[in-house]
Amino acid sequence: MELQVRYLEAMLTSLRVRDVPPAAGPSIGVRDVPPAAGPSMRLLLVLSLVVAGCSNGSASNDAGSDAGTMLTPDEQAAFDVAAPTVPAVVQLVAVADSFFKFDPTLDTTQSDVANAQLIENHIATNLGTSTDGGTKCATLSLSGATLTADFGPAPGCTLSTGLTLSGTIAVAVTKPAKLSVAFTFTNVTVNGTALSGTLSFTTADAMSFTVIADVMWATDTLSTTGFTVSGSAGAVTLSGPITNAADATTTTTFSSVVWMDGACYPSSGTLVIVKDPLTETVTFTAGTATTGDVTITVGMATFPATLPTYGSCS
Repeated sequence: MELQVRYLEAMLTSLRVRDVPPAAGPSIGVRDVPPAAGPSMRLLLVLSLVVAGCSNGSASNDAGSDAGTMLTPDEQAAFDVAAPTVPAVVQLVAVADSFFKFDPTLDTTQSDVANAQLIENHIATNLGTSTDGGTKCATLSLSGATLTADFGPAPGCTLSTGLTLSGTIAVAVTKPAKLSVAFTFTNVTVNGTALSGTLSFTTADAMSFTVIADVMWATDTLSTTGFTVSGSAGAVTLSGPITNAADATTTTTFSSVVWMDGACYPSSGTLVIVKDPLTETVTFTAGTATTGDVTITVGMATFPATLPTYGSCS
């Protein structure tokens, strides 16, 4: 048995069991037990220390695992500022797409008045035709190159695209060089969410647009001057920065984010959130389009998250 004790002592030393935090009071090691105590007692003490060391290592691993499953408060706060921009941008693009398709409805070779007429024709088609030949709901009024669409009080009109609008939307078309379509929202709700402010799309080819926005969506005031929307059949690609007035020190940048017509959320691309010194990357997947579930990457760690719900998207 003496040989067994010495063997375990050697193992204990190589395993650095000395790193186990000492209990209150004087520390006791295997070498402190006098030989007179006998090999049995020394063996028992060695085994006890080995078990304590293993238990301590397990507890440390468990604590590390738990700590890695959620964002820190600062990381969560940055995500909370940026996340509302996703459904807001989706809804803004959906509203614009109801008036003109990004793939495309507009014609940059024609005048501002002619393009305003194209927009009126498109929104009228989405509203549907009543038995008397007018639109099923909403009142459309075209004056020169400005179209005014009055969708009435909430809940308003449901378009063939599934979008429900209330309030008044004025659409002004200009063409000093490039073609520009400017929206002004007055008492508007989109699928039950309040929308106000101004939004403009400027294009040279009727498929790639530069966006300037200063809007309030729900309770978030959002603005941009360097955002782009590029159209393709049944989808648009979104890129550029959006600022949420809730925290102007947090920058949110869309990178090749693809939104499919009628989807609740994007289906690919990334959202980069920067709040010095933090940088988070939100990744959209095909599953995000219906669930709102995304992955957040911070450094080498990844975390699951869900985008804010809105309207019927939850």
